[in-house]
Amino acid sequence: MSAPAIFDLTGRCALVTGAAQGLGLVMAEALAEAGVRVALIDQSDNVLAAADRLGGIGLTGDVTDSAAMEQLVTEAARQLGRLDIVIPNAGISEAAPARLHDLPREDWDRVIEVNLSGVINTLRPALGRMHQQGHGKVITIGSMFGMVAAAGIFPRPAYSAAKGAVVSLTR
Repeated sequence: MSAPAIFDLTGRCALVTGAAQGLGLVMAEALAEAGVRVALIDQSDNVLAAADRLGGIGLTGDVTDSAAMEQLVTEAARQLGRLDIVIPNAGISEAAPARLHDLPREDWDRVIEVNLSGVINTLRPALGRMHQQGHGKVITIGSMFGMVAAAGIFPRPAYSAAKGAVVSLTR
C-alpha cells in the first residue's frame, strides 16, 4: 500500500536510531512507505534484516559512543547522499520502577546516556551536515513523563529526567 500524495516524501533521505524494533522500526517503515530512503541505526544486529526488508541501509552502533555516532552519521549520509530527516529515537527505561533514592546509580547513568546523550551524539554530526546543505528536519522523541513525571504510577526518575531534557533541548 502506498502513502497518499500528501504524505509523499519520495527522494528524501532519513536516519532513524533505535530502529531495530518498536517505535523506531515503525517510524522507519512509515518513512519508507512514504518514499524515503532510510538509514536505520541500532545496537542490535536485527537492524540489518529490518533495513534489508525496507530497502534501506542498516548500521550497527551504540548511540552513547559519540565517536562511533560521528562515523555512523557520516556513513549514513555518504550512502544516502544527504540527510533530510533525522530521528534520534533510541531510548530505554530503568530496569525496574524505583524511587530516586532507591535507583541504582548505574541505572541512572545508562538511561541518561542513551536517552539524552544519545540524542546529542546523533544530532551533533547530523545538524552539521544539515547546516552545510542548507536544509533538514529533526524529529525528537519526548514523553508525557518528560512533561509531568508521574512518580506514583510510573516511578522512573531517570527516564522522566532524560525525556524532560529532550523536550527542553528541542524547544
